[in-house]
Amino acid sequence: MSLSISIDTGAIKEQFILYSHRPNESGQLDLFFRGRRLIYEGTRHSEIYRGTLYDALTPEAEGCDVVCKVAYGESTTQLLKNEITFYEGKLQHLQGVYIPVCHGYFMGQTSEGPTICLVLDYCGEPVKDAFPDLSPTFKTAILHAALAIHDAGVATYDWAERNVLDYRGLPMIIDFDEAALHKCERTMQVVEGKPAPPCVKFGCGEIFQLVKDLRLWKPNVIRFLGVYYPLAVAVDPHNLATKAPKGVPPKQAYREAVKAIREHGKMYYPAEVKAWKAAAAAKEIFFSLIIDHVNIESVAARRSLIPLSDADLAIDFSRQPQVLANIVSPSLYCLSLDTRDSVHAPSLTIFDLHPNALQWRHCRRQRHSSDESDGERSMSTPRPLSPNRSPTMSISVSLSTEETTESFILYSHRPNDAGQADLVFHGTELIYEGTRRSEIYRGRLFNSSSSDSKGRDVVCKMAYGKRTIDLLKNEIKIYEGRLRHLQGVYIPVCHGYFLGESQEGRTSCLILDYCGEPIKKAFPDLEGTFKTAILHAALAIHDAGVLTYGAKRSGLQGPTDHFEGSTAPKCAAFGCGEIYQLVEDLRLWKPSLIRFLGVYYPLDLAVDPRKLAAKAPRYMSRKKAYQAAVDAIIEHGELYYPDETKVWKAAAAAAPAKQKEKQTSTAALPEAEAKACVSRNS
Repeated sequence: MSLSISIDTGAIKEQFILYSHRPNESGQLDLFFRGRRLIYEGTRHSEIYRGTLYDALTPEAEGCDVVCKVAYGESTTQLLKNEITFYEGKLQHLQGVYIPVCHGYFMGQTSEGPTICLVLDYCGEPVKDAFPDLSPTFKTAILHAALAIHDAGVATYDWAERNVLDYRGLPMIIDFDEAALHKCERTMQVVEGKPAPPCVKFGCGEIFQLVKDLRLWKPNVIRFLGVYYPLAVAVDPHNLATKAPKGVPPKQAYREAVKAIREHGKMYYPAEVKAWKAAAAAKEIFFSLIIDHVNIESVAARRSLIPLSDADLAIDFSRQPQVLANIVSPSLYCLSLDTRDSVHAPSLTIFDLHPNALQWRHCRRQRHSSDESDGERSMSTPRPLSPNRSPTMSISVSLSTEETTESFILYSHRPNDAGQADLVFHGTELIYEGTRRSEIYRGRLFNSSSSDSKGRDVVCKMAYGKRTIDLLKNEIKIYEGRLRHLQGVYIPVCHGYFLGESQEGRTSCLILDYCGEPIKKAFPDLEGTFKTAILHAALAIHDAGVLTYGAKRSGLQGPTDHFEGSTAPKCAAFGCGEIYQLVEDLRLWKPSLIRFLGVYYPLDLAVDPRKLAAKAPRYMSRKKAYQAAVDAIIEHGELYYPDETKVWKAAAAAAPAKQKEKQTSTAALPEAEAKACVSRNS
């Protein structure tokens, strides 16, 4: 049986005939393929055309919509032969279910030399979203396809978005040219929504990595003060608190451990958090609910979460560390004040009233350092209002929203403000309500001695109760201390801090300029200029001597400078864990890993494809592993280094001609000089 191939894409016109590789098909009707669109051109003399397949008894208009994978040359044809063995062998029962239907495999001679082609049903285009961004049902379908392929005794070693087609809302898996026989040794079922088990216990590295890429498992680690720890540690907040840095007081570490567990639960276990809140009266703790793979004898064996008393929470304000709230997406606002509306500079502000967990440190990037004594001299330490002291400058607070109507007067915490005019704040919109007796209102700020009827657009951060007020005290200390020179540049302008009494009891407020709404996109999706502005803001805050534990990994020591667009350095070499993690989150660096046969390896191995090929499975031939390594390096280069890859390809195309010129010039030299020349060139 033959296949007559006619390709006419406008740029390519070609005709040739190939023959079936199976001799028992000699009695079947010959087939015709008319290709009209080139949909893929590989780097290894391979092409894929979309067109129509029909026979002598079927009109072309009624033919099948197919793709024809054409390969030229020995190495590429061997890969296609490997693929057809799986289509017609171990994966044959999956055709039309998880992989496309195969219409045959044909071979012959063309103007390009030995040529073969594989004809498959057209099953749509590759998915456009990355694995984590696909819909849950589509992710589950991909997992089912992978499990079926593994259960059939095949491993693809090339799970990527380009090899998953969207066929009427369901996945079709393609590209088995690098597949191999595989005995899946997974020892447990994949249970979506549960914490990821250890890879060694799971048993199958490829399925394990695919499930992680799809994010079907929840993380098996918890983030605590910028470092990740095993989730089992979070069964008891006391255990997690012991992981805090030495400089963090035990009570503060315990509070941060409780907060870390709660935040982890809200993000990954919202249903369990609701159950925990319902059981809070009975002192049921949430920690055991999220660790269902950790064996706990009984509820009685757990530690109950008992709130600390006001006496326990009392902290000497004068000894508080210099702090800044976490640098995370909800803390970034786009500047939108009148003439600065088009600047789009990020303004960092603090909305979660969480500075107690954060300490001042020197940033250990070599390019700068902060002198603590200089910083202390510039501090304007806030002091709480003494009940025996006469009131200084006051602010009349009037809150008038749909749910709140209240008026009260607070007084400045600075005695040198006594001669200044009193302020009036009229809040009309509640924009944030915290979990620790804190609220943020947006409104207008007026000066009693000014005739300005418009006022200033500001936000008023209200705090009630000793614990929350202490947190706000720390925040004003930062605003009026180390970050004072950054007000109006990278952080909002601060109009003062006031204390007093309201119907809620002891009350304080912090007045800041309104600086827009939180950014709506994730860090990686922001514009390049906005990302750079965020980085500049973070560097300025670090250079001022303020550090947050908001980084996702621990900071390590060591000096270095790295620039946007360069390869990510090692964290140990960079020197500042927080800036390092922020730059990674913003994706200003290019990845320091390369993907090879479904596994990630350090980019250093890609300097030489032989080193990368050495990481291939043992059963893979050296030649095939080497070619796969070359393809992985080229694919990585085209994705992250397109300009350099173009230059490299141009140089590679010109290399044979240059080598020929060198050989010609070398032949005219004496033999000894020729050997020396060749040695130098090599």
